[in-house]
Amino acid sequence: MKRSLKVAFFLAKRAIGRGNIRVSILSISVMVLVYLNIALGPALIDGLVDLINDKVKTTVTGDILVQPDAGEDHIPDADALASEIESIDGVEAAVPINLVGGEVRYEGRRFPGYLTAADPTDYGTVFTTSEYMIEGSILDPDDTNQIVLGINVAGADKKFDASWASLRSVNAGDKVVVAFTNGLEKEYLVKGVFQTEMPYSDIKAFITNNELSLVSPELGDSATHLCVRAKKGCDLGPIMTEIRALREGLSVGTWEEAAGMVKTSVESVRSIYVIIEAIALVVAGLTVAMVTYIDLANRRRQIGIQRAIGITKRTIILAYAFRAFFLFAIGTIVASLVFVFVIVPLERQHPVHFSFGYILFPVNVPYLAAAAVLLGIVSLLSAAIPAWQATRMQVVDAIWAS
Repeated sequence: MKRSLKVAFFLAKRAIGRGNIRVSILSISVMVLVYLNIALGPALIDGLVDLINDKVKTTVTGDILVQPDAGEDHIPDADALASEIESIDGVEAAVPINLVGGEVRYEGRRFPGYLTAADPTDYGTVFTTSEYMIEGSILDPDDTNQIVLGINVAGADKKFDASWASLRSVNAGDKVVVAFTNGLEKEYLVKGVFQTEMPYSDIKAFITNNELSLVSPELGDSATHLCVRAKKGCDLGPIMTEIRALREGLSVGTWEEAAGMVKTSVESVRSIYVIIEAIALVVAGLTVAMVTYIDLANRRRQIGIQRAIGITKRTIILAYAFRAFFLFAIGTIVASLVFVFVIVPLERQHPVHFSFGYILFPVNVPYLAAAAVLLGIVSLLSAAIPAWQATRMQVVDAIWAS
């Protein structure tokens, strides 16, 4: 076996050295393009998934969502519970939030739904909504008679979204009327408008806890839910276990469980991985097989002579496998360098913008390595199978082949 490997390596080396350099360059170029295709598609999807996940956690749910058990509407002593949660190792911050039923009205248009009531300072420790203000400013803790609206509620005269925004033309400084489900109607000054580019966040309307105490004093120190921000890289499992142990009657879940529809969409997007990779691998396999078949067609007599002088079928097959591995290795190395040191830095300077925001290509080393292994296997098989078929020809027939 050792001798076969040596002879096969020698034959592959001679074939590459004496072969048509243009064909080798073209084959390597195809490998580069195939590997870049395998890397770019999932990088784009990974970037989109990371963007969506980050927007969900930083503008909608936090890392952990704490709700009352079924049958209960509110969590009592919410501020005390938030303080207890913040004392847990791995927790960055926690904020009690109340959802209050109401309808925002402006010039005959209506936005039915919920208003979000929270302490703006505490809210800012968990969420980054304040960083996305496009008009006015975020609420201050002591504010009353003021409201902050998401772009999907206000519209803010934006041509690209005013057609579907509920109020369409509300800007900072305008006044809107809120009809609460308890029968109270009140006029509010719009202090600001934000646009996170996350639909689930941009349909929110915010008031402060101070304002909530005026319109719904019966709620007191309670909350419909608490959102928790964990320290980066912390395992959520132990944190959730400790939260459940703080008191009975709590339903604790991760952001993925809370945003089930988003999770389903993300999983659907990830399934595109398989399609992109399968197509790229088929292209790679066909390219290697085509190059191998053409070479075998032109070298039948040489293969016959090699077998006549004692070179085994296995050695000839290995020689073609080594040749394919060389083309694959050079192509993959070049493609990897181009992707990591050219495409990714260039994309970070000029990021791709989707409806959820700007996408940054991540460098997923485990995926790139796995893709390289799969591409290598496909390349070897695409060369070995045609070579195996060619060596099945009788020696005399191969020598006299035209």
